[in-house]
Amino acid sequence: MSKYLLDTSTIIEALRLHNLEAERFLHEKYAGKLCISVISVAELFSGQSAQDQEVARYLKYLISGLELIGLDLEAATLAGQLRCNFKISMPDAILAATALVGNLQLITHNKKDFAKVPNLKMALVK
Repeated sequence: MSKYLLDTSTIIEALRLHNLEAERFLHEKYAGKLCISVISVAELFSGQSAQDQEVARYLKYLISGLELIGLDLEAATLAGQLRCNFKISMPDAILAATALVGNLQLITHNKKDFAKVPNLKMALVK
């Protein structure tokens, strides 16, 4: 069974739209297959809007049904190499490395930066 790693941008877009139909579609289409990195969780809760209690509750709801993936030594090492070699941000390097190490397909809005990473499987969301 293929699994998918959600990029932070996909959650931010759902937050902006507060689109329950899109959420339902993702949860039905990808039920049991969606993952989120601890890095994305940290990014999401670092935003000013996430300091609002209602937004924080909504974020917790969005991520509650997702498999949480931590950062291990292999992914951390690869992330450092990706950041150095392809000049992408550290969070993006960590997400790309997590996807590569875990054999996950990355669901993202950010083709520009992630396209630099060889062998990274992506599903682009428009």
